[in-house]
Amino acid sequence: MNLAAAVFALILPIVAWAQTTDDSLSLAEAERQLFAAPAYQATEQDVRAIELDFESRDIVLEPVLVLSGKRIVDHREGYTPLGKTESQLLSATLHKPFSTGTDVSVSPFLERAFLPALTPNREHDFDWQVLITQNLWQDGFGRSTRLRWRREESEKRQRLAGALLRRAQLAIDFETLYWDWAFALREIELRAKNYKRSQEIFSWVQGRFKRAAAESTDLLQARALMTNRELQVAVAKENLIQAQARVQRFVPGAQWRPRLKDLAIERRPEDLVTDWRAENLAQPQRLELLAAQGEAQAAAVRADEARESIRPQLALQMAYGKNGIDPTSGTAVKQSFNENHEYTSVGLVLSTGLDLSREYKQVESARALKASAEGRRVSLESEGKAAWPTLLEQIRDLRARIVTANSLVDIQLKKNDAEKQRYRTGRTTAFEAITFEQDAADAEISLWTLYTLLRKAEAQARLFAR
Repeated sequence: MNLAAAVFALILPIVAWAQTTDDSLSLAEAERQLFAAPAYQATEQDVRAIELDFESRDIVLEPVLVLSGKRIVDHREGYTPLGKTESQLLSATLHKPFSTGTDVSVSPFLERAFLPALTPNREHDFDWQVLITQNLWQDGFGRSTRLRWRREESEKRQRLAGALLRRAQLAIDFETLYWDWAFALREIELRAKNYKRSQEIFSWVQGRFKRAAAESTDLLQARALMTNRELQVAVAKENLIQAQARVQRFVPGAQWRPRLKDLAIERRPEDLVTDWRAENLAQPQRLELLAAQGEAQAAAVRADEARESIRPQLALQMAYGKNGIDPTSGTAVKQSFNENHEYTSVGLVLSTGLDLSREYKQVESARALKASAEGRRVSLESEGKAAWPTLLEQIRDLRARIVTANSLVDIQLKKNDAEKQRYRTGRTTAFEAITFEQDAADAEISLWTLYTLLRKAEAQARLFAR
């Protein structure tokens, strides 16, 4: 009895704390702390990084400005004495690729040269040129860019779904811990109450045994019930301690406890579904499936890109330019626009690789990856069609079981009270009274276990997107 009293004295403060303290947080309040914590913020930054990354992918089409300045001193011997020995060069090139496979560059160039054999010996040459290149075969009229856009859209879908899945899983892990913690508090409260009742039964049976109104086996049964309840309280206390420690991983420095009544509050699974902005979905789909679909689509486009990359390069090039030469730079610039010192060029440039076998292996590799990704998509898709209805059915089943369990608890408690009264009047055995007591305790624990399972099942809706 001394050990029993010690155990009850140990758990009594915990029960009193759970019933009287006002530092409990609802799940929504606890989640606000989670959302501000480093672990969740890391997933938010992952999503933001993905969005910014794909918004910047068209940087390959940005205009590029190249500026150059040189001073050249050249006193080497040559075939003619008219050569320049010193010059200063300033050049600029503005280069702009387009999504149509067109490349345009504008290049002004100014040279200030020293020619010792001429009079005057200082000349300025201003030259400008516009060069247009149009791809006709590989990347013909922007085919590669259009493929890249399609691939990047699918890659974004894949990566975004993966990041949202990691974020949803973190929220589920936290919510699971929240419900386990709440159940541990509820369980230790129930176990303490059950332990107290077992003490009362033991004291009652012990009194009857001393008066020779009960058998020794009755006393042993009552003691076994009380000892079993002691062990159950110890296990519940350990579960509570573990839950309190694990929450620090999600919310460092957390100084709160779950609100127990939230265990019995139902939620709409549709309200927990992850927001999917990429497209409208007919019904919630698993984020894992959305990622697999994005992967398969991206792999299919990569196969097309691989085929496009081994095509010969055929480009039409057209150039037009003018120049002007004068001792003064201003006059040279004016002449380059006003005089007919023109330069024109039109040509075709063909470039092709000759190791065709290796090139086609590259294409076959991309096609194999496409088939692999497509297989994963198909396997997940067949399961994914039934995933949401299955989850809803599981939730409906748990709700129905809770209704039944509530009725069972009422029945078992009434039956237990009636059996206690019968035992006090000597109309039943201690074995029957203890059995009824155990049944009532188990029914209460089972009810709150079902509540916990239902809350966890509802949390699984976070793995879906719509």
